[in-house]
Amino acid sequence: MNLYIKIVDGQPFEHPITEENLQHAYPHIDLTNLPPNFARFERVQLTDADLTLDMFEVANNTYEWVGDVVKEVWKAVPMDEEHRTRTLAGIIKQKEDTLSMVISTCEKVLSQDLIPEYRQALEEHVARLRAYVVADAPLESLPKANFHARFQRNSDGSVTLRSNNEEI
Repeated sequence: MNLYIKIVDGQPFEHPITEENLQHAYPHIDLTNLPPNFARFERVQLTDADLTLDMFEVANNTYEWVGDVVKEVWKAVPMDEEHRTRTLAGIIKQKEDTLSMVISTCEKVLSQDLIPEYRQALEEHVARLRAYVVADAPLESLPKANFHARFQRNSDGSVTLRSNNEEI
């Protein structure tokens, strides 16, 4: 689809229009020899812009001259404070939901018959999870279970303590 944009004081004005609409609105314009108040426009989709956004940035597009064509240019800009606050609240909510699910899963495992060492390690992990306050470190990972390497799952599904000399 061919697009064009109006030029006012040498700068792109408002939004691009399709060739069909331009010809309908301005039937006298020769598209092979545009007057100075119109230019060809090249749309660039955000997905094609090779733009990387940080967590608290948004994509913002502008229309800029690139040679004799006006092109859509995407740039990363910081979120305004309201958007940042909403985004952070969403992250916190998602992490709190995940934390709750992990604790629930651990509690289900604790309701099973476990070897004492595994039960103790899992109970300690659940205690760390319960003490974790997402809002204090919303961008950090949840506490990880660091005890799994000390145990092995057997073919019958049971869990046993690895021997001290066994490689992990």
